[in-house]
Amino acid sequence: MLAKSLLQQEGGLPSEYIFVDDVSPDRSLAVVEEVTKGVPNVTIIRNSENKGPSIRLNQGAKLARGRYLQFIDSDDIMAANASLTMLNLAQKHDADVVYGRWKKTDIPSNKLLGRRMHDDAPYKVSDSPLDFQFEERILRMTQMVSRDTFLKSGGCDERIFIQDESIVLRLARVARRFILIDEPVVFVPKIEGELSGNRSQLNHDRYLANRHMLLDFPDLSEIHRRRFYRRCVSAMWKQVRDTKPLARRYMSSAFFRYLGSCMELRAVDAIRLSEMDHFFATLAGVRRVD
Repeated sequence: MLAKSLLQQEGGLPSEYIFVDDVSPDRSLAVVEEVTKGVPNVTIIRNSENKGPSIRLNQGAKLARGRYLQFIDSDDIMAANASLTMLNLAQKHDADVVYGRWKKTDIPSNKLLGRRMHDDAPYKVSDSPLDFQFEERILRMTQMVSRDTFLKSGGCDERIFIQDESIVLRLARVARRFILIDEPVVFVPKIEGELSGNRSQLNHDRYLANRHMLLDFPDLSEIHRRRFYRRCVSAMWKQVRDTKPLARRYMSSAFFRYLGSCMELRAVDAIRLSEMDHFFATLAGVRRVD
């Protein structure tokens, strides 16, 4: 359904389609080949090792030749007018990145094909992208981004298995202008066994996304450093909350640190970060990049 969702985008936009196979265990690759047969500007990359979304997205982006990049997960369905709407907004406001909301649904993929977003969907424009993503809590890979901005950001953080949170942060750090469409541009059918259902994986990768911002960019302002630290503390608490018995959750140091971070924006505590580093480095049940 992914390929059909892309090919049915409205507006007749000149496009190239790059599909990156990460050793899918199902018939995904065969289906893509069938649906795109005879379609111009299609590239299919076949890999022999499973490396995860971050590495594979960068692999595909390196081959892209267009001015704008648009990424989509293999299980997602785009609104039929999503690409056209996002491109028009990017050009109208000279924006580096256009994000849209996403919606999880129990509706089968085949019934989502052709579903449109409103032509006059509300949106917000910000010239302070890093602050904006904190305020709006932007997550998931639902963006159209200029190729130059993606390359300037360094692309997906290949030290993190799932890129949903880290790519937003990296783009926001270098972008001049962000747009957020307050309506779903992507529909996410519920699929058993999907990575997003692994709470430990999400908490682990969320922690690393924010931790790496602190490590990689020492020139961040103090207020931004405190905000990233707060998110690290929050990821730790969410992991404890999701996995510990009820009585132990609210007696844990993770809860009290989280409570304190909610009451005030605290300075980065290197000792606490070291403890959290060890916690997530030894966390079981998550996939890591080799």
